[in-house]
Amino acid sequence: MESKSRLKHTLELVSHGVGTYASVLIAVIVLGIAFSFASPYFFTVANLKNIGVYMSASGIIAAGVTVSMLLGGLDLSQMSIMAFAGVMVGMAHQAGISGVGLLLVAVLCGVVGGAINAFVMNVLGIDPILTTIGTQLIFRALAYMISKGQYYSISDPLITWIGRGKLFGISTMIWITLAVYIIVGVMLKYTQFGRNVITIGGSPQAAYLSGISVKKTKTFAYIISATCAGLASLLFVAQAYTCAPNAGSGNDMDCIAAVVIGGLSVSGGKGSIIGTALGMLFFSMLANGMSLLSMDVYAQKLVKGALLLLAVYIDIVRSRKN
Repeated sequence: MESKSRLKHTLELVSHGVGTYASVLIAVIVLGIAFSFASPYFFTVANLKNIGVYMSASGIIAAGVTVSMLLGGLDLSQMSIMAFAGVMVGMAHQAGISGVGLLLVAVLCGVVGGAINAFVMNVLGIDPILTTIGTQLIFRALAYMISKGQYYSISDPLITWIGRGKLFGISTMIWITLAVYIIVGVMLKYTQFGRNVITIGGSPQAAYLSGISVKKTKTFAYIISATCAGLASLLFVAQAYTCAPNAGSGNDMDCIAAVVIGGLSVSGGKGSIIGTALGMLFFSMLANGMSLLSMDVYAQKLVKGALLLLAVYIDIVRSRKN
């Protein structure tokens, strides 16, 4: 009986996942057809490359936020950590650091940012949303204070390779993003840490009673989330060879919206990196299409906000049915 119950539960999860993927994929196809009729430039090779590049840096951040949201939390500090890491990369470059050294600086900034988030949550007991709102403001302020509001131009072989390099005709940025998604996907599905994240997201109390270290898992989850933001800073810098303290400003909710659109439950415990990738593709196509149509920037934000609310509502309805 127990084995039958487990099999039934597994089949329900698979059915839920396949249904979600199919829904998002259909939405992607419909959106692509609509924009191809609305603009003759949408389905050009150049524009598809633009969508891929947009997906790259934002997609890495979305991969990180997937981990924190599966845990039942939320990381709103990612864009600010990305801007802070970018500024630190610019400062390091001016100090003579280059190549892999810049990569280490970006990753280290992410690790520190994630560790600070985890410390505030675990030790001070502050809610994840309030914690990351606070650190969002702190890291954004630090980015401006350290740079004094200035932009830093950067010329480095590694940055050039990230921004202009290609493998089999595909941008290096896309390959890096794909690698991050594979790593995060494997980690969530096949490691004990990934299973702990899903369990805690489903029921923190049950996870604690089963012997899972909730605080330790939370620490690693938020470090991974922030490290993705640090890595994404290099991709943002590589797009324009500029380190800017306002990088990602005003787009803090974009990746979260994409993740929710991809079927990840806002209450945690349900979702996958595949859903995140599809959600990010949909959101990137939407942002690109609206720009091609010269839609007012405030109208674009209105559409994104309404879409986020719709995705959350669908998640609530789905949860009630389950």
